Amino acid sequence: MSVGLSLGDTRAYVLIDSDPGMTDRVVQSLRCRGDVRLADAINGPHDVIAVIEGSNASAVATAILMSIRKLQGVRDITVYLATPQREESASPGLRNLRLNEKPDVLKQVSRTERRA
Repeated sequence: MSVGLSLGDTRAYVLIDSDPGMTDRVVQSLRCRGDVRLADAINGPHDVIAVIEGSNASAVATAILMSIRKLQGVRDITVYLATPQREESASPGLRNLRLNEKPDVLKQVSRTERRA
């Protein structure tokens, strides 16, 4: 799976509430779809998270509304649409940031908050 989005690509993060006892079935159904890049059962207020990718927002919306929403066992969905960012407009400090690192600005804020 790619880390970033290319311009023209669209990705959605879909949080799914499943009917009782249907979480595993929903996950397996999602994993069989070509436009689903990731599907996992999760703990918390939702039962499943899925990453859907398509060539544009219309393709992603169609996949979610016409197929995923209608899967047996899906009770409700919440969709977060990711938007691509031009590489040159991304902050150089954030572009290569590892997931467990904080940018220098956040490190400074954290140090200041600890002193207070």
